[in-house]
Amino acid sequence: MTDQALRAIRAPTTMAEGPVRIGLIIGRFQPLHWGHVRLIEWVKADGAVPHIGIGSSQFAHTRDNPFTAQERRRMVEAADKALGLKVGPIFEVPDIFDDTRWVEHVEQCVGKFDVVYSNNEWTSGLFTAAGYEVRPAPLFERERLEGAKIRQLIKERGLEAVAELIPEPVMAILRDLDAEKRIRGCWSKETPSAR
Repeated sequence: MTDQALRAIRAPTTMAEGPVRIGLIIGRFQPLHWGHVRLIEWVKADGAVPHIGIGSSQFAHTRDNPFTAQERRRMVEAADKALGLKVGPIFEVPDIFDDTRWVEHVEQCVGKFDVVYSNNEWTSGLFTAAGYEVRPAPLFERERLEGAKIRQLIKERGLEAVAELIPEPVMAILRDLDAEKRIRGCWSKETPSAR
């Protein structure tokens, strides 16, 4: 599917009533792909200004987290600039492996926000319990636009095999980082997990 065809996926057509809200999106962006772009556009169409939290920010050079937080920030910024996404601030959110402190930790990392956009049951449950509005968003072509599947494709078939799944400005960064070599080189390295 072409970039243009993927961009044709529609976000909600009506804006939410009332003042503009800050919508928090937490993702690992390993790497940023068209599903992330669609989500950002959907959040904007839902009446929120998307603030981005780069999750698992302390991890890099592992199978699940091959790219550093700074590299992932570059990807978000490049997509934002090229596609006119108009995201708000981008924050790093390291994992702390403590459910009881997770929401407070996120608040300390990203500041004020009004609504969390997430389809992750664990994330949604913690923020709901803390009194936040949590809104699920569509999973845009999840069978193709999913980070683990994209990394697997890069490992098995090379970077160009995913060119239609990733915005070109992000592809340029991945080429610059020699993402193919990076992903293959760290494939056997697991991300630490205390949960």
